[in-house]
Amino acid sequence: MEADALHLLRMGIRWDALMALGKRRHLPLHTVDEGYLVHCFLAELWKQQSPRPFRVRQNERKNRFAEVWAYSRRSHDVLADDARLYADPQILDAVDWGNVHSKPMPSVPVGKTVGFELRACPVVRNRRGDDGNKEREVDAWLARCHAVDGDEPVDREQVYREWLQKQIEQRGGGAMLGALRLVAFKRDRLLRREHGGERTSRQLERPGAHFEGTLTVQDSAAVMGLLSRGIGRHRAFGFGMLVLVPPRFAC
Repeated sequence: MEADALHLLRMGIRWDALMALGKRRHLPLHTVDEGYLVHCFLAELWKQQSPRPFRVRQNERKNRFAEVWAYSRRSHDVLADDARLYADPQILDAVDWGNVHSKPMPSVPVGKTVGFELRACPVVRNRRGDDGNKEREVDAWLARCHAVDGDEPVDREQVYREWLQKQIEQRGGGAMLGALRLVAFKRDRLLRREHGGERTSRQLERPGAHFEGTLTVQDSAAVMGLLSRGIGRHRAFGFGMLVLVPPRFAC
């Protein structure tokens, strides 16, 4: 397996260490989302080489560890060696290194149908303002609602299906979307920091959608690129990671 092969990584991070990091960074702990905290933590460990996209698969703070899954071009052994060499000892000690695992992702053959799980932020960019030059992120479903006439009903799951297929096509295609189910949906409150000297914080509200579905592979390399990059916006903050699973229902 090549050194730069894509690896699926699983690791546990202590919640108390995540909260302590947030406190050191002067984040509003009562409103900060776990995706932002994990983003900050991974950056402390590995800087620009931090694994992404990632997903917090066990995010209940009553548990001692947040279970994080991610994709990386480096195995867990290489990541651990780099962290031991460069990371802050306080950050290093927050990882349950005895339960950090990874596997190289095999190429998925053309014609194979695989299942997937995905937490995504299904937004589109709309222009606003008098000059029409400033863009904002809008829920793809809301954008469709505003575009149709009168009281015409708009099916959220169908809109998100079209959004997801377009995301796949824009990243080189590689797969045809089969079955899709919107498992859960909620408006997520996300913390983001402005770039610049003062790094002021702001709260965003964005759609958070959990999907299950199937993909039929048409281009193996493009699918691997899709896994590596992720789907949609906010991929560095816990959205957009495609996790392959056995198909749960027929396509």
